[in-house]
Amino acid sequence: MRSLNETSTEYKKIVFIVVVVSAIVSLVTFMGLSMLTELSGGNEKLEKLEITSCLWSEDLDSATISIKNTGETALRISQLSINDTLPSQEEWICYPSSKLEPGDEAYVSVSPSLITFEEGKIYIFGLTTESRETFKRTFVAPQTFPFTGTEQLEILGASWGGTSGAADNTVTLSVQNTGTADLTVDKYKLGVSGTAVDIADVAVAQGGTASVVCTNVGWTAGTTYDIYLITSTGKQFTYRATAP
Repeated sequence: MRSLNETSTEYKKIVFIVVVVSAIVSLVTFMGLSMLTELSGGNEKLEKLEITSCLWSEDLDSATISIKNTGETALRISQLSINDTLPSQEEWICYPSSKLEPGDEAYVSVSPSLITFEEGKIYIFGLTTESRETFKRTFVAPQTFPFTGTEQLEILGASWGGTSGAADNTVTLSVQNTGTADLTVDKYKLGVSGTAVDIADVAVAQGGTASVVCTNVGWTAGTTYDIYLITSTGKQFTYRATAP
């Protein structure tokens, strides 16, 4: 029959073995989870790229997009796409470098042969990195509007032709184009509510001068008239004068 001391010693051995085994199991479990985390990419820093803006050439044959690495790891641009179409490597360039460290900025310029940029149309630019992450942004090609200029006519003076009271007498107005567009005078009227009368067209280039003859005025000596010259676009310019 075992003594009490022998039994106590064996019990302590068993407890020690259990503690050691538990410690080993815990260590193995921890190491396994750590390896699993590494294999699954738990410690991997994600790439992040921001496409900030797009600048188009005047004739819309090329575009340049600005980009910035806003992530925590370096990345390298390997492919550009436009509306899921891939321009050839010779048609685009990333500068100053296709490799961007965190915080770096760069530009991607492209002159595609398979895509024609058109005013007002939507284009989706995509950039793919060597790790096959793709970042996209949509831009609208700008619309250009022709400069039409502004009509402005200064009436410098009037000369009166014919005799007072005659139905076929005339008034000749000296004018100067002080606007930013060429214009043509093709009508006149007397007074704000007068009837517009057709006259021979008088073209006045920007900065130029001319004489506009208003026919069949029927002016009367001593009477003051508000004479309106009307351009082919409907704009009106007035001059007040008193018949001699």
